[in-house]
Amino acid sequence: MKFFGLILSLYLTTPAGAVSPYFSLGFGSGGEQLNEVTGGQNYKIRAGSTSQMMLGAILPISPTVPHRFELQLGLGYSIHSGGEKGSRVEWQRFPLEAIYYYRNTQEGFRFGWGGIYHFNNEIIAKGKHRSASAHVDPAYGTVLAADYLLGPPHKPSGYALGFRYQWIKYNSPSFSRSVDGQALLGTMTFSLF
Repeated sequence: MKFFGLILSLYLTTPAGAVSPYFSLGFGSGGEQLNEVTGGQNYKIRAGSTSQMMLGAILPISPTVPHRFELQLGLGYSIHSGGEKGSRVEWQRFPLEAIYYYRNTQEGFRFGWGGIYHFNNEIIAKGKHRSASAHVDPAYGTVLAADYLLGPPHKPSGYALGFRYQWIKYNSPSFSRSVDGQALLGTMTFSLF
């Protein structure tokens, strides 16, 4: 709830029309194998692997040209699955992100760093892997991001292709130890930049 209060207060203090909604798709891989900490079942899912959707807003902090600073706030859904038919395992979580970006409107790129928070984390397993099911504690992490902005740099809409590297560790009463979720993600972001 505090996250949405922060978004509302930032929106109310930002000049009208300056807030840009965004939608992002991401695909990533990395981290440790989850089956090594959930009982040794024969499924292949890494803690950082994901197919991810994010929705949020980009708020200008310093809208100067060509050097600009902006804050990207988002909420999403992340999932990855493995195993065989009838014995699927799904690793799902809900990520929150706050990324501070430097954006160069002349050269068409941006670099950012920030924080991520994953909550409602869960391993859902069926069939012979059902003993791998686990609730996973909420986790904090950090992220570095780089985007190449496509389209005219001063137009109000556009999209970007980028990469992210995240550092995060997951814990659960069902795990034998902490699990490293470091991952590299490729992203596509669509926005009214």
